[in-house]
Amino acid sequence: VGDRSLMMKEILDTGKPPYRIINTRAAITIRNPALTKATLLDVAGYPARPVTVQRNEENGTLSVELPLNTMYLTIE
Repeated sequence: VGDRSLMMKEILDTGKPPYRIINTRAAITIRNPALTKATLLDVAGYPARPVTVQRNEENGTLSVELPLNTMYLTIE
């Protein structure tokens, strides 16, 4: 992105039930000053609980360390 490189992998197939899922180990940083919160969703897509975020007002970023059980997350 821009002048920075990203280490990423693409999910090509999510499989089908029953899912055998390991812990999520990821962090996200987004540069968008309008974003202020993150919510962990359950496997059905319903809000489960808020997730702690770190805001950097100087550069307008929001960072989230994903909970280990994250499958779906909304950032607003």
